[in-house]
Amino acid sequence: MKRVARAGTSIAAVVLALSGCDLASASFGRSCVSDDDCASTTGAASICSDRLCVTQAFLDAVSPDDPDDPDNPPDPVVPTGETCANALPIALGAPAIGTTGAALNDHGAICAGGDAPDRAYVLALRETTNLRITLEPSGFDGALYASSDDACRFDGLIAGACAENESNVGGVEELTLFGVGPGTIFIVVDGADQILLPTSGTYTLTVRQDVACTAGFVPVAGRCLGMQAEVQQVVARTNASATLLADGRVLVVGGRTGVDLVTTATAEVFDPATNSFSATDEMRVARARHAAELLQDGRVLVMGGVTGSDGAYTPTASVEVWDPATGLFSDGPPLPRRRDLFTATQLLGGRGVLVVGGRDGATTLGDVLTIDTALSAWTSHDPLAEPRFGHLALMFDNGDEVLLMGGRTGSDALALGSVESFDPRSNSLSVLADMPAPRAAAAGAVVDQGRVIVFGGYEGSASTEFLGKASSVAWDDARADWSDIFDDMVEPRLFATASAIPRLGIVVAGGSQDVPTASVELYRDDDETFLALPPLKHARLAHAAVTLSDGRVLFVGGDGGDESTTVPLWAAEILGPPPE
Repeated sequence: MKRVARAGTSIAAVVLALSGCDLASASFGRSCVSDDDCASTTGAASICSDRLCVTQAFLDAVSPDDPDDPDNPPDPVVPTGETCANALPIALGAPAIGTTGAALNDHGAICAGGDAPDRAYVLALRETTNLRITLEPSGFDGALYASSDDACRFDGLIAGACAENESNVGGVEELTLFGVGPGTIFIVVDGADQILLPTSGTYTLTVRQDVACTAGFVPVAGRCLGMQAEVQQVVARTNASATLLADGRVLVVGGRTGVDLVTTATAEVFDPATNSFSATDEMRVARARHAAELLQDGRVLVMGGVTGSDGAYTPTASVEVWDPATGLFSDGPPLPRRRDLFTATQLLGGRGVLVVGGRDGATTLGDVLTIDTALSAWTSHDPLAEPRFGHLALMFDNGDEVLLMGGRTGSDALALGSVESFDPRSNSLSVLADMPAPRAAAAGAVVDQGRVIVFGGYEGSASTEFLGKASSVAWDDARADWSDIFDDMVEPRLFATASAIPRLGIVVAGGSQDVPTASVELYRDDDETFLALPPLKHARLAHAAVTLSDGRVLFVGGDGGDESTTVPLWAAEILGPPPE
């Protein structure tokens, strides 16, 4: 997998992009904690840097040049001036079948040596269009690049996609190019030796015109995405919950509202068939920063949170149950202790709901609770190794594991890097490898069984400045370790949302750096890249987001104010295809 290293790119991220290249050894790219973990038959990859095994030569190649350091002189690692003299013509819609068995030109980056095989193609465009380029390699890891430079120099790169395939058959790579042409586009199919796989093999390359989208929408994998609609909520709210119901509707509960940011007991239901909100029964206790979870019988369990007004919030242990059949709330078994900023997860197989951590005033909680499907009583289990609030809880698709990641702890709200795993079969906890860096107020999503991505967040504590991260990290259950995502997000953010759209990717939206942002981006796990999507009409943080049954994403409420003012939002927005 070959990419250009950008300024500020971490070493670990570049290692993932380059493992197995001309600097490879038996341990290159392997996860590690110390140099002892990097021992290999050659002894070459003996340095543990950013939790991955590398060589000194690699560090010399990718570390920023320092004119004051005689041991690190300028080292140009990106080839320039290479041409596509041997480029083969390719037509729209006509698959090209070939092999990378011989190097024509080297159009790779950094780790591409003279023996890195590749082939170049040229496409003539008479008008501006959107293109979708698909590479299907067989028996090797493919790298796909496109360049609009007349000389097809690598520094004319306009897009790239690389695989990280750990099998003997490469995965499909896809590029979407927006607004290219008229003129010539060069496409390079490269062999990338990832995890010591062959660099050559056969492939099929296809270039198609992607769908043409109306203004405000962009093509993504053959469909147009953008902000489809703006819908007025019944109540302006931030720090509310939004729960997808079994019938496809969405229940929105509580939050903070008004100038005094008073907690509200109101609830409303979004109907995707009409794109409208309607009021439902009010709760007995007004609350915000609570948790709401769908039960297996279709009801919604609403738990904890804080009640009151700005500057005088009080945690609550209150639990209520909303019934979609009647539209009414009823009392549920109170939590053993009041709390806010905790997580709740519906467990599969009739195991009930898991509640973890949270905060009771100035006290960070480490308790782990479950309640059965009949809601008869709460059961306490062994506590967390590290108490936390404002953390992430993500369950794998098979329901066998819930990851509890990061968050904050203590009166100074120190960001955590620690990770624990809850096993619902045994109701037991285990400590996993720490994230590469602490993260609080991050977003996260499950992208595949055994793989979780954590987006953004911040390091530090309440006594330091909260600066959002643009980086992301991935947990791989098979490797039992973390790795950095090579590509940075379009914008640093904390208090954002991450919503998975099946077969498309993860939509990361809103949040803030210093003030709320309207930016939206799509993460594609196949090539670990981020694509900017059309922005929200209203910048927001601390909002709620739900992937609807039809694949659209609903964004509800949030804070649309500035650094000094919180402004609960009335407007909900929907990401989806253009309205018909």
